[in-house]
Order: sequence, then C-alpha cells, then structure tokens
Amino acid sequence: MSTELSATALFNVKGIVAVITGGGSGIGLMMTKALAANGAHRIYIVGRREDVLRDAANSIDPNVVIPLSGDITSQDSLLEIVAKIESEIGYVNLVIANAGIMGPRPLKATPDDPLPSISEYRAHALQSPMQDFTQIYAVNVTGVYYTALAFLTLLDAGNTKGNFCANVRSQIIATSSIGGFSRLAGASFAYNSSKAAVTHMMKMLATSLAPYRIRCNVLAPGVFPSDMTTGIIGGLNPLQSGILDKNVIPAERTGCEQDIAGAVLWMAGLAGAYLNGSVVVVDGGRLGMLTLNSNDLVNSPGFLGAAARFWQRSYASDYVGIAILLCGYIPIQFLTEPFHRMFFLDNLAIGYPHAEIERVSVGWLLIFSAAVPLGLLVVWALLFRPGSHKAHVTILGLIISLILTSFITDVIKNAVGRPRPDLIARCKPAPGTPAHQLVTYKVCTETDHHILHDGWRSFPSGHSSFAFSGLGYLSLFLAGQCHVYRPRADLARVLFALAPLLGAALIAISRCEDYRHDVYDVTVGSLLGLAIAHYTYRRYYPALRNRLCATPFPNPADDKGWGKVKGDEESARGVQEFELSEFEEEGEERESEARLLNGGRR
Repeated sequence: MSTELSATALFNVKGIVAVITGGGSGIGLMMTKALAANGAHRIYIVGRREDVLRDAANSIDPNVVIPLSGDITSQDSLLEIVAKIESEIGYVNLVIANAGIMGPRPLKATPDDPLPSISEYRAHALQSPMQDFTQIYAVNVTGVYYTALAFLTLLDAGNTKGNFCANVRSQIIATSSIGGFSRLAGASFAYNSSKAAVTHMMKMLATSLAPYRIRCNVLAPGVFPSDMTTGIIGGLNPLQSGILDKNVIPAERTGCEQDIAGAVLWMAGLAGAYLNGSVVVVDGGRLGMLTLNSNDLVNSPGFLGAAARFWQRSYASDYVGIAILLCGYIPIQFLTEPFHRMFFLDNLAIGYPHAEIERVSVGWLLIFSAAVPLGLLVVWALLFRPGSHKAHVTILGLIISLILTSFITDVIKNAVGRPRPDLIARCKPAPGTPAHQLVTYKVCTETDHHILHDGWRSFPSGHSSFAFSGLGYLSLFLAGQCHVYRPRADLARVLFALAPLLGAALIAISRCEDYRHDVYDVTVGSLLGLAIAHYTYRRYYPALRNRLCATPFPNPADDKGWGKVKGDEESARGVQEFELSEFEEEGEERESEARLLNGGRR
C-alpha cells in the first residue's frame, strides 16, 4: 500500500511554523499541543497574559513553543509581533486566529417560553453598554482581519521557503463557533453575530488571497473546555460519554483535546491541502440540533400533541405527583407496622408516662398547621385579588408541602423504629419480664394496635415536621409579600412574617412536654418540615432577597395554551436554547428576572 495514503503522511505537520493567537489557553492551547506533539518546528503563541503564555510554553516544550505578548486589537502590537517573528525565522506556514471573547449576556430566551413584552425585552437589552457590544467585534472580527493582513508577507515567504510539504500552501485558520450559524440568542447577540461575521469574512479572504496562494479556512467548534466556559460546563469530563442529553449534543459529551487536535492536524497537513474557503464544524452534532425539533410530540397537531402540551404547560404533573404521594401515604400510615427496635425495661429514656390527652392533638395539628394557613391564603386571595395564577400556585405549594412532608416523615418513622419516651408505659410489659435484658415488642400486653406500634415512631417528630411545613410555608409566603429583606424594612413586617414560625415552634415543643418525643426528634422534624416548605415555596416563587420575591414565576401556559397547532413548518419550534450559557450559574436576582420574563419554571 502506498505510504502517501498513510495517516503519517496525510496528517504530518513536521517542520511547520505556526502562529496561534490565544494559544495559551482553552482551544488555542489544544491546538498548540497538537502541533507540538506532531513535529512542529516552531509555534508562536500570542496573547495579552504573558504569565499564561509562559506557563503554556513551559508545560509543552519551550524550545518549540514561543510566547509572544501582544494585543490583536492594536495594529502596532500586531506589527511588532510580525517584526519579531520575521527577525527570528523569516516565514510562517500557518496562522490560526483563535483569540476571542464572549458577551454581553442577552435576555435568555428559549423558543418554548412565553414572549416578554416588547418594553421588557428592550429594557433588558439596553442594560448592556454599546461599547461592550463593540468590543466583541473588535476582538472577534476586526482583530482577526488585521491579524490575517499583518502576517501576509510571512505567509507568502512560507510558500517559497519549502520547509513544509510541497503541496500544502500557507494557510490562515480562524476560530469561529457554531453560534455563528444559530438564529437563537444563545451566548450573546454580539458573540454569535461576530462569529457569523468572521466566518463570512474568511470566505471573502479566501477568494481575495487565492491569487497569492494563501488559503483561508474556518474552524467552528461547539462546546469545549476553555476560559470562556469555566463555571459553565464546570467539571464535566470531556471524555465521558452520556453526561449530556443526546437531544442537546448527540455525542452526549463536550469536546476534548483529541477532537480539536484531529481537526487541526487534518486542516494543517496534507489531508487538508485541498481546503480553501471551507468551514469545518467540530461540535459532536450540536449544530444539527439547533434547528431540530426537540419534542415532536409537543409540537405535533392533534389530540396527542394537545395532551403533551397540556402536560408541559400546565401544573398537571404537580397534581399527579400529589395523587401518587397520597396513594403511597395511606398504606404507610395505616397499614404498615414500624421496625420494632429492641429495648431495656430499665431504660430511663423510654420510661416516661403516656399522656392520654395531648396538648396538641392530631385534630388540632391539622387545624393549626393546615386549615389556618389555607384559610388565611384563601382570605388573602379574596381580599387582595392577586390573580388566579398567583392564588393557584400559592395554595398548590402549601398542599404539596404538607403532603410531601407527611409522606417523607412517615417513611422515615417506620424505617427507623425509634422508641418513644413513653414506650414502656404504652407497652405494659408482661410480669416477670427481665429488666436488664434486651426484649422485643412481644413482651408487651397492650391490646390497642395503634397505641402499641405507634410507640416505635419517635423519629422524626411528625407534629414538628407537619407544623413547620404548613406554618413555615405560610411564613415564607408572608416574608415574600412583605419584602422583609428589602433595605430598611420595618420590624413590624419581619415580626408579622415570623409569627407562624413561633406557632410551629410551640407545637413542636409540646411534643417534648407530652413525652411523645425528645429534643432530637423534635429538632430534626422541625428542620425537615422547614426544608420541604422552603423547597416547595421556591418551586413557585423567587428567593426572598430578590426584588421580585412577591411575584410567582409565570404560568407556563401564558401566551401558549395547549390547543391544536398547525401541521406545517411555520408552527415548528426549535430545540430549547443551549449555548455556552446553558450551564452558567447566574446571580439569584438575574436568574429570577430572566425566568419571569421568559416564563420558565423550576
């Protein structure tokens, strides 16, 4: 077989002299490593952070990788870099214009979200100064253009030098992005449009420089680890498949060094010698998903499509969840016996008297922790007319908080089987039972099934968790409506919002007074109820520190509904937006404002 078709020949870059702007980090560093590992003679990496460039060179091979500090947005700086390279070696075979920046962040919108008003959209967009938008173009477009122009004479010298493969002409590669092909806002209007601009500009340069035997191509990566994506894709392992939804990236992972290396070696070597004016996309299939319908059923006409839209754009799933919890709670509460932990009759911790009359019975617990909060919310809705959506999600959140807390509490109670402080009084052990030996519930003579077996349901306190789930939820709601975290909020608002928590605490304390639980049971139960109340409240409302904390997240059915859709192309919707900002952790207020404008739900 001919050696001319071997991988060694086709992807050979031995002896090449390259310049890579932004070559000290991210994708640029991946390119630098790829060329250095495959025999490049000299690689000049250019950037503004001299320490980053120096560290990159030292980590690879300082004899091959040469750091050059410079600013690609300055003509003088570019010409100084060119002069330095010209004095050292006199020619270049490959220039990779890789430097780029991202921002400013747009209003995060997805095709399935209700539209914000035009005034809201305008106000959000104008928050970014115009110079921020211009700076993106200065680096991503203008800087690439002047980088290409500055190195033309050295690239021409590379064609005549003969140090590299005779059939491979000098080349300029610009790093673009798949964002340049997306009509979705994505990471930024400025960023995406600048990448579209640089892609077309390189095609123009390919035509203009063809008579000079200088090729121009574009590499358009998808989601790769880089400085721009730090905190966005976080610690995701690029080599681990299955960490991302295949409907987002078919490869089910982010890009890695090998992906960039393969593309660069192909474009730089003999295998890519026939490329000119080409755009090479390396994205794991992401670009194809930007226009692919992410949920054909949701967007299809007919009954099934309407049902799918109803499920997605209503709170039907929440009500189904409530039904599932109730179906699970009933047998757990009334049919399941708890685990019976063995005990000593002389254990003083479980030798307290059994109170026949509780300070807060189950009936009063339901009134204080469920009926009172529900009644107050209904009265609030009738008096203040907050709108059907706000009233609906507020009451729905309370119901979910109570039911979810009861379910989780009773599951734990039965599984742990911790004896109550009044267990021996409940048990009524048979005469002659040894006091200093571990015994089981078989020694008990109590005939009332509930009184006996309920003696092993001490941890956590159900009264405490239920009280804090209902009254705690009410307290969170009042705190949000009163804006208790607003600067200089008056003390009366704070006390009003905290009042339900005091009631919940008194209910919890009563369980110690009745010897139904100890402090440990009550504390854990209280924290459990409050945690679930907070979780449930935050499913429907922003954080209390947010200035929009009194307004729930929008109804998912707003402006959309779940009726029939047209069965033609004009009704098709794109996949949900996924650019580099998809994984970004924004500040709490920014997150909530975007979701309020976009109609997002947790």
